[in-house]
Amino acid sequence: MKRIRESPWSLIVLTLFFLITCVSSYQQAVYATTSKEKGDVLEIHVIDVGQGDSFLIVSPSGKKILIDGGDTGKGSKIILPYLLGRGISSIDYVIASHFHADHIGGLDEVINGLGGSWKISVAAYDRGGTYNSKAFQEYIAAVGDKRKTILPDQIIDLGDGVTLKCIASNGYTPGGKVYYSDDENALSFVFLLKYRTFDAYFGGDSNSYIEPYLVSYAGDVDIYKVSHHGSSTSSTQVLLNTLKPEVSVIPVGDGNPYGHPHYETISRLVNINSYIYQTETGSTPPPQGKGEVANGSFLITTDGYFYTISGSALIPRTRPTDSTKPEVYYWLRIYTTTGGTTIPSPGEYQYKEGSRVNITAVPYTHYHFSSWTGDVSSTENPITITMEKDISITANFSRVIYPPLNAKGEKILNRSLLQVEYINVLSWEANPDNENITYYKIYLIDGTQRMPLVTLPSSDFKYWHRKVDKGKTYIYWILAVDSSGREGDPAIVTVK
Repeated sequence: MKRIRESPWSLIVLTLFFLITCVSSYQQAVYATTSKEKGDVLEIHVIDVGQGDSFLIVSPSGKKILIDGGDTGKGSKIILPYLLGRGISSIDYVIASHFHADHIGGLDEVINGLGGSWKISVAAYDRGGTYNSKAFQEYIAAVGDKRKTILPDQIIDLGDGVTLKCIASNGYTPGGKVYYSDDENALSFVFLLKYRTFDAYFGGDSNSYIEPYLVSYAGDVDIYKVSHHGSSTSSTQVLLNTLKPEVSVIPVGDGNPYGHPHYETISRLVNINSYIYQTETGSTPPPQGKGEVANGSFLITTDGYFYTISGSALIPRTRPTDSTKPEVYYWLRIYTTTGGTTIPSPGEYQYKEGSRVNITAVPYTHYHFSSWTGDVSSTENPITITMEKDISITANFSRVIYPPLNAKGEKILNRSLLQVEYINVLSWEANPDNENITYYKIYLIDGTQRMPLVTLPSSDFKYWHRKVDKGKTYIYWILAVDSSGREGDPAIVTVK
């Protein structure tokens, strides 16, 4: 049979076809993987509107929520271009956290700019009721019949496991009405955003009037939208202790007349180890290493297990959610000196990071607790330790030095050929419960003054205070002193 000779060009063509097929298959696989990953992502856009709030939330299912619209003018100048630049021409939900102009002033501009209230697919939620301001009138005119009142415990389902749950609005919580006055900030719509193991807290401008009532309905979150732009009247310690946010986001404007964010709030956030992101510097930037200023809008994305924060002026950082973090444990090593024990007993223990451990020093008979030394120094007892590293601590005890027994004194007249004088004669006995007593000290107490008179060996139990006044009353302290120089409690003797 005659063999057909293969052309070199046919081999090249076959090779190119094979490579193109492989590359095409790879690109399809990458596109499919990328699309799947993007489809799992929840986006939180922190829109920089200066001194005000505005957030865009885009769920994995594509649902879009616009929360607040900054002050008047910010809607048309900043938010609307931001949305249109991302191909967003309609909104599923609009939320007005409360009715101050720096939160709703730009909402009508966005809604009208998109084409009117029919561009709101589902609803515009707020606290209900009315408010006397031009910004409010413009807002309700823009949302029209899409306006609805949000109620505590109401859940907005954004699909694919993303929910937004109201825990306070218009002074109400799920437990009923808790705020009865008219502070607009305290009437804010407060909600929890949840996706898988990721949680975020948004509280508008809610403040200390309402925050103590929210802790029963909130919990440990990953991100805290700092209420009222970092005002010291918000972000109370009781709320922060409940939220324990790893990250705090502060929308704030440079040159604002309110001093936001206040130093006190920044300090409280730093003290709970919450990393701070600010849209602008405002009046107080976060301390170095404790936060960053984005100098503009930035983005939070999460797959429900990890979340990434990025922006043009930010270095992207990815963190695990609370539930995704591996559990970290630290060693607590407890020691004692002679004379006592502790609860828990001396030994080595492992505790989860962040645990608060109470330790009580328990002295034995004839001893008392003096101090804690080691990685923690204190004279408090009991003591509470927060486990943030391995800790070694020692409970120190000292032997009690008791007063001498049967201490007494009398005034006598001493007559001799050379002189006549009065002498106060002091006597005492050794206390058998004392150990290592080396000498006794005697002090004369005159008002608030304690004047040393004499130091006597531990074998002496009598002292003559010579040349005293006949009609004067004298007060003495007699103290036992041990080999380390510690003075015990005094035996008090009065001689008239």
